[in-house]
Amino acid sequence: MKTNHFQSQSSPRSVTDQCKRGDIERGLEKVIVVDTPGLFDTKTVSEEIRKEITKCITVSAPGPHAIIYVLSLQTRLTKEEDDAFAEMELMFGKELYNYVILLFTGKDMIDREIDVFLAELPPFFQKVLKKCKHRVIAFNNFDKTSDEENKIQTDNLFKMIDTITSSGKRKYFCNQFIADTEKLIKNEIEKLYQKAVSDGTSKDPNVLRSALRDQIRDNILIEGNHFKILWRYVSNFFQRNCSIL
Repeated sequence: MKTNHFQSQSSPRSVTDQCKRGDIERGLEKVIVVDTPGLFDTKTVSEEIRKEITKCITVSAPGPHAIIYVLSLQTRLTKEEDDAFAEMELMFGKELYNYVILLFTGKDMIDREIDVFLAELPPFFQKVLKKCKHRVIAFNNFDKTSDEENKIQTDNLFKMIDTITSSGKRKYFCNQFIADTEKLIKNEIEKLYQKAVSDGTSKDPNVLRSALRDQIRDNILIEGNHFKILWRYVSNFFQRNCSIL
């Protein structure tokens, strides 16, 4: 999208090791993009990955409109990718796939059409494609594209996202895990709101609650007191439901 919010480079490992949020303007809309750490970066301790996933869920509450899984056309798919999808399904359920878009980078670096490339992928990924209803998009490398070409690529991605949000009963992905997380955050917002009211605040309630949500979000990102409250629930959830994380 021609922004510098997130680090990008060719690497067999996940480049992102911490949750990062970037806000971009698209017409009259503000788009929130959350970059998540790789689920299976072997150099990262599992608990650290859990914490970063918790932060990502928090900053995308009440839920993401689309989940974009980025892959490189220049990197061979391995069992780690298979495990990553299996663990995502374990954490978030099969409904997750209704919101997943598979975005391949490096389209200009391969010598065949994307459909031919996809047909050559291993059996486990063919199953993923089917679950995602073949929502696949391929981008040329941004550092080699013109502004016009970049706009076309980005527009096509947002059209695919619009298709997701207009086709389902719910415009954003949410399961029990995300719903419970949002409930905990709302409880924390209400505690702070009631304290502000008792202290005699004159701010508009909606404006105040929005500001308190931002305050809590920032506190969670730096693993402050609100994060500790959230982390107790998340730790129990992972212990009950996740075999790897």
